[in-house]
Amino acid sequence: MRAYAVTSSDVTPLPRNWPRLIHEGNWSALIASPLNVVTSIALLTLLSTGLLIWARRKLRKRRPRSERQTDAAVVGAG
Repeated sequence: MRAYAVTSSDVTPLPRNWPRLIHEGNWSALIASPLNVVTSIALLTLLSTGLLIWARRKLRKRRPRSERQTDAAVVGAG
């Protein structure tokens, strides 16, 4: 994608805006498209594994407080 400066006498191409091209994914169709797919899959994998780890920790069955206190007393007695 190219931008042009239009004046009354002529049309001149502006320098390429590489940060914008990279952000929009227009810099290389052969590289950018597969790279977007790989990045999307990696981010979805990180999201799903993070949610799984959080859910396993948050939803596990907790032992009653009395059992935890007796275990701590036994460990501290030795």
